Amino acid sequence: MTRFSFFITRLESTWLPFNKEKVSADDITHFSGIKGVAWIPCDMVETAEAIITTNKERGILYNPNRQADELTFILGHELGHIILGHHYNHRNHHLEHEADIIGSLCWIPNPDLQKIYYMEPDLTPDRLLWHINPEMTEEFAYHVAQKRLQAYSDYLSLACSY
Repeated sequence: MTRFSFFITRLESTWLPFNKEKVSADDITHFSGIKGVAWIPCDMVETAEAIITTNKERGILYNPNRQADELTFILGHELGHIILGHHYNHRNHHLEHEADIIGSLCWIPNPDLQKIYYMEPDLTPDRLLWHINPEMTEEFAYHVAQKRLQAYSDYLSLACSY
């Protein structure tokens, strides 16, 4: 089991709705609040930023004015950075990809995506968006749909390797 799949499995066992049912931004803030993460609404950030203070306190600045599904993905993504122990100030493609997977599993859990794949095995980002009709801007929705389909492909690869 890879380090990343260990964290996913651990998150699934400690936060029961994770990757089993769609969660809301409120669900994410409630769960992570229990884990000691402070959520700080801030209109000055475009989406969100995870922060860790010099005292090792963890917080997330986020724009509360985003649409509901965008906020679920964004907050899940930032929570992913904290859960996975990403403490870097620079953008690292691999770390961003891992956080995207956490965000996308909050947005569309595997059981929901499996139902859509059953109906449409050659699923594309456009078709995924047609099935779920998300509350997101079009550009953001397409980006997130691509990330979610990639995360599911990665999940299937991991599942087949055991």
